Amino acid sequence: MKSRYFALAAIAAAAAVLPIRPAGAQVKFFGTDENGSSSTRATNVNSAAAQASFLGALTGVGTESFDGYADGTSSPLGLTFPGAGAATLNGTGAITSWGGSGANGAGRYAISGTKWWEARVSTGGSAQFQVNFGSTVAAFGFYGIDLGDFGSQLTLVFHLTGGATDSWAVPYIASLGGAPPREGSILYAGYINTLGFTQVDFVGTTTDDAFAFDDMTIGSIEQVSGVPEPASIALVATGLLGVAAVARRRRA
Repeated sequence: MKSRYFALAAIAAAAAVLPIRPAGAQVKFFGTDENGSSSTRATNVNSAAAQASFLGALTGVGTESFDGYADGTSSPLGLTFPGAGAATLNGTGAITSWGGSGANGAGRYAISGTKWWEARVSTGGSAQFQVNFGSTVAAFGFYGIDLGDFGSQLTLVFHLTGGATDSWAVPYIASLGGAPPREGSILYAGYINTLGFTQVDFVGTTTDDAFAFDDMTIGSIEQVSGVPEPASIALVATGLLGVAAVARRRRA
């Protein structure tokens, strides 16, 4: 009887040291800063706070600023992220730059450096551009600048492992010459889903809206805080096998 209690206690102790996030945990991060100017930049307060919260839920991730690409570079655009593998940005768009202190006259500018990915979003449920991940990831975040000033509402469509999709209508209020003033505004959207996903599509409600896409971050399942490393799982499994073997010997 003691050996059985010993085994159960060891299993409970092993489980306690692994803070495993529940299967399929999903978290969304969002912040936006209005502006209303085609030549000046929005004050990046709420969006930066959303990015900080998103990055705070991850460990060891890298961010793509697009500054390593020449102006005019189009898709497919190969991207590499430390610890999370590679991704390919596909669809209509190109690398664009602006070195001035404000916006480029159309309300767009980079968040870091001087370059961004500029693209339009499409209608009818099809993606004007998408990001395809080389392996399954669990986190995706980005800045969008000047999005929604022509009335387009962006939806992100995540292709989950197993074949299902999860759509997120990014919760800013689009405007066309009205309030709130979206011209030159900033938003940050971050999405974590520990089911894992392999692709994200960008779909809008009008083809007239162009925006800047900058400082993109992806994270693997292992880089989401609270999800154990596979090696840790293996070590605990090995330990539990040893406990079971001891228990069997004691019963014998």
